[in-house]
Amino acid sequence: NLWAGREIDETGSKNWLSTDGSGPKFIKGKMVDRYKMVEEPSQYINVRKALPVSTNFERIAWRDISRPNQKRRIIATTIPKNTIAGNSLGIAYFKDGDQKSLYSLLAVMNSLCFEFQLRCHLATNHLSLSAIRKVCLPPREVLSRLSNLSGKTSSLLQNQGQNSSELEAIVARDLYKLNKEEFCLLMDAFDKLTKKEK
Repeated sequence: NLWAGREIDETGSKNWLSTDGSGPKFIKGKMVDRYKMVEEPSQYINVRKALPVSTNFERIAWRDISRPNQKRRIIATTIPKNTIAGNSLGIAYFKDGDQKSLYSLLAVMNSLCFEFQLRCHLATNHLSLSAIRKVCLPPREVLSRLSNLSGKTSSLLQNQGQNSSELEAIVARDLYKLNKEEFCLLMDAFDKLTKKEK
């Protein structure tokens, strides 16, 4: 039930975007940060376009461009239904609308454990879907069962000043079964993390 892909090509968007309209609001990559939106969408699609089914769901969106010199390469949050994402964002959602699984998946995707694996498959500045699909994920039934993880992710999405370190620990311990020593070794692979962050 997990679908991932792109929603709309941004090429020539000046011709079909406006600041007023009844169409879906348009979201581009620079608006997305980890667990939050840094800029609210203010433009609408003002022409008739066939909207992808995914726009009917709350979904995960991550920035497509991410350079190796960044502290963290996965930058993801959720975006609401009735919006549409440009191709500077990758999108993932569950077709059955399972919010618990979605929030747990967001915590996994933003985790050091996920990114550690992903970095092994990245050859360019693009977070390609083919690279993301190579990362080992916990089974869906495990994601939906961890209400503690989805609940804390939901809280973080609503209170954006919170620290995500507890989510990191839950993902490492409960999903990837790392002990403290193993997780410390994994964190050491992220040379831009400060001692305090670790």
